[in-house]
Order: sequence, then structure tokens, then C-alpha cells
Amino acid sequence: MTSGSAKLGAGQVQLLADLYAPSERGRVKGTVMSGASFAFIVGPSIGGWLYQIGGIRLPFLTVAAFIATIAFIAYEPPLRREAHEPVPLLAVLRIPTIAECAAAVVIVSSTMISTC
Repeated sequence: MTSGSAKLGAGQVQLLADLYAPSERGRVKGTVMSGASFAFIVGPSIGGWLYQIGGIRLPFLTVAAFIATIAFIAYEPPLRREAHEPVPLLAVLRIPTIAECAAAVVIVSSTMISTC
């Protein structure tokens, strides 16, 4: 697993906890996790088969077409919200937790750039 999928997994748990009642969370999380496991098992085989058929580009084009189709089907226009005043960035950064997270991102990002 990569660091991206680790972040996605943490966000997934937060989203499920927010959207579903405690009595439903186990069932929903099991469904989501079984889908991810199925993708890890079947995905490389399908990707290899697509590579054999159409070369290096076909697996990526297939995934792009699949994602575009799902996005088109699942798109819902945003609801109109009342206008509100913009919050200045410095006001947000004065919140200690946000400032710590922002500092951590900057530090980790700067170390990643220097090692490339």
C-alpha cells in the first residue's frame, strides 16, 4: 500500500462514520472493504490482460473511461447556498490544530522534494 491509499483509508473511515448510524457502520464498512479487496485481487489481472491486448496505454485509457462514466452518472449539481463572508487565511492558521497540520505538510513536502 502507498501513502495515498493510507490517507484514503483514513478518510473513508471518517466518511462512513459521518454518513451511517453506529448500527450500520460494520455492514457498510465490510461492503466497502470487500470491494477494495476485490479490486486488489482482480485489478492486476485485468490490467495485464488489457496490456496484452492494446499495449501500455489501454489499461490507463480504460480506467479513465470508467471513471468518466461513473462521474457522469453520479454527478449532482451543487445546491445553492447562502452567500457568506470569506474567511482570511491568517484567521484559519491561527487555529493551533490547523497551524500544526499546515506546518507538518510543509516540512514533509520540503523533505520529499530534496530527496528526489
